[in-house]
Amino acid sequence: MASSTLMWPAPTSSPAACPRAITADGNRIAARFTIHALMRKRGPVTTRVHMFAEFTAEGLLRWAEQLTRTIDLPEPQHGK
Repeated sequence: MASSTLMWPAPTSSPAACPRAITADGNRIAARFTIHALMRKRGPVTTRVHMFAEFTAEGLLRWAEQLTRTIDLPEPQHGK
């Protein structure tokens, strides 16, 4: 089976999800991405996700596993 890797450059703005790399091998994929979200009570949160998945011949998701980790980003420095 042939495999391929796609890489994205660093984002220039703050999108909801920033894909970093996706590798495909037949009907399986591995993806690494970052999610930026705004929680109602807690405020902004950033989560790194590592996803592994397999698809059926019809393109439907057969199974997926995700490992997540919350990332603490430094507070922005204003006026510097």
